[in-house]
Amino acid sequence: MVLPLGKADQVELRSLNLLSQVGSAQRMAASMRRWADVLTWARVGATPLVMGLWLQPGEGARWAGTALFIAAGLTDWLDGRLARRSGLSSPVGTYLDPVADKILVLGGALAQVAGHQLSPWWAFGILVRELAVTGLRAVLPPGQTLPASQAAKWKTTWQMAALAATAVSRGGWTWGLWGVAMVLTLGTGVQYFVAHGAKAAAAGRAGSH
Repeated sequence: MVLPLGKADQVELRSLNLLSQVGSAQRMAASMRRWADVLTWARVGATPLVMGLWLQPGEGARWAGTALFIAAGLTDWLDGRLARRSGLSSPVGTYLDPVADKILVLGGALAQVAGHQLSPWWAFGILVRELAVTGLRAVLPPGQTLPASQAAKWKTTWQMAALAATAVSRGGWTWGLWGVAMVLTLGTGVQYFVAHGAKAAAAGRAGSH
């Protein structure tokens, strides 16, 4: 014979069920965050493979490198989605995610410059902007951050689109992609310095005293 549960037992049972649900949700969130970090590392690992394929003379290698490059670029969207859904962030992921984008874009640009597919001036513009913004982040006051703006996210998308198109096409239309990419590249760099340059300068003056 099953005895009915008392009120205290019912409350305890509901509490245990709630704790179990909370624990499951936390484990799922942590798992999504780990997968987001794995995708970020995969983007870094894919870069030398893309470079190697783009440096091969065959058309098939260029298309294979472009397919891998696009897949690696899509992981940026996917790991961001996983991180937002989990509501968690790891120190590695927070630091590495934007760095992985820069590694993929700059690695691809360098490979195309070496293969005489891309003007070095395009790569130089990207490199100068990234070094300048990284330097700005380094000299901000303690506790201050420089989150990526929506325009900066579009900048990365246009850079990747221009690189993918240049890898498989010699058409003049790729110049249009590069034009938009460079406007966003340089424009977002200026935007960051206008918004945060004064803080960085003040921190530098305070540190020199």
